[in-house]
Amino acid sequence: MSVEARPLPGPPGLPLVGSMLTFAQRGVFDTFGQLHAEHGDLARLRLPGGKVAVAVAHPDGVERILRERRQNYIKGSSYDPIRLITGTNLVTAEGAAWAWRRRLAQPAFTREGVTKLLAAMGDSIDAMVERWARLYADGRPFDLQRELVALTMRIVGRTLFGVELAGEGAESSGRAFDAALSIVHARGAASVALPLAIPTPGNLRLRRALATLHREVDGIIARARAGEGEETLLSALLHASDPETGAALDAVQLRDEVIMLYLAGHETTATLLTWTFWALARAPAAVDELLAEADQGGEPGPVTPALFESLPWTRQVLQEVLRLHPPAPLVPRTVVEDDVIGGYRIPAGAHAVILIHLLHRHPEFWEAPAEFRPERFADAAIAGQHRYAYLPFSAGPRTCIGNTFALWESQLALARILRRFVVELDPKAPLRLAASTVHRPAGGVIARLRAR
Repeated sequence: MSVEARPLPGPPGLPLVGSMLTFAQRGVFDTFGQLHAEHGDLARLRLPGGKVAVAVAHPDGVERILRERRQNYIKGSSYDPIRLITGTNLVTAEGAAWAWRRRLAQPAFTREGVTKLLAAMGDSIDAMVERWARLYADGRPFDLQRELVALTMRIVGRTLFGVELAGEGAESSGRAFDAALSIVHARGAASVALPLAIPTPGNLRLRRALATLHREVDGIIARARAGEGEETLLSALLHASDPETGAALDAVQLRDEVIMLYLAGHETTATLLTWTFWALARAPAAVDELLAEADQGGEPGPVTPALFESLPWTRQVLQEVLRLHPPAPLVPRTVVEDDVIGGYRIPAGAHAVILIHLLHRHPEFWEAPAEFRPERFADAAIAGQHRYAYLPFSAGPRTCIGNTFALWESQLALARILRRFVVELDPKAPLRLAASTVHRPAGGVIARLRAR
């Protein structure tokens, strides 16, 4: 490391606890937002025990972390909070354990693999649209977010697990995910997070939520084992073995994979669609072209990959929503060895935190960054953009394996909903963010339907 590298700027923090009281008082997102406003694209916060968090909000620094020296920036202890919910799996594993899981799951998420899932995806969306026509076409209010979570859960169940995820079991597991995510988020902002074995009120709530999740996931696995002939990602996991060692996933490893697939597979897409309808209620100029595409490509029936090429504006709307409201706004890494980014010292053992939500609104890379402008994602417009200025699905080898699945699912759902309904939200209604590691609304989003 160059001796000329400068120390990172940042607030002094308090003895022993560093800046953890600020996290507790202001929340994680506001704390990092204030840090960025006061100290710039690379800054640090002091943590308990002499550790530091390095906040990174410039594409060059992100490229250093995710590509140039990615072996020096591992998931490590930065992912211990989420491991409380999901254990070790494709998202949280490292090294050879991750590589094996990636090879195992990759075929299901290639373009060809996702194409095989389109029929079940379309059937699930069509069933929801018909349900909405029966229940809500008279304009009665309903919780849009809850309905979209139910939809994406059902799609995940049918496409990845080969089972139906609906009814009280799916609702209880959804509530358990919500509780677990909020508790883990609170643990991350606490000065001291006590071991899960200690029966604090928060730990007891988390243990109850995990018990619910484990019970539901064990049921999913049991139903998949009992199925005959249906090829799904879960069936591949059930029969897979490491080509070098011959080892198969044990019961706990299998459960961990399913929990993460369950969470990532439904939460991200439901959140994206919820934010999309919220944004469209405030951007009427963007709606007309969206409705025109929906009339052409939103009819029920067989789905092929060519359909998505015929919905470019729908894709651009979703990409812009992902820019403004990335479901995972913070991407943490643990620093292995000392490094230098942008002339600043990055100490070993630090937690490097990529601020996706600020990166996506960086005025150096985005014109009028706070405005909703889907046209910025037209092919010609985005071609010259810095590769690491837009990371809704991360980047590098750890890019989200389900990005094609999520975008196709969202395009199809949006087109088929808008072909039948105008979804009306009150543009002046206050929106409160959930205290969660996922950037999502809290308390539901109330909507009304108007038939087209």
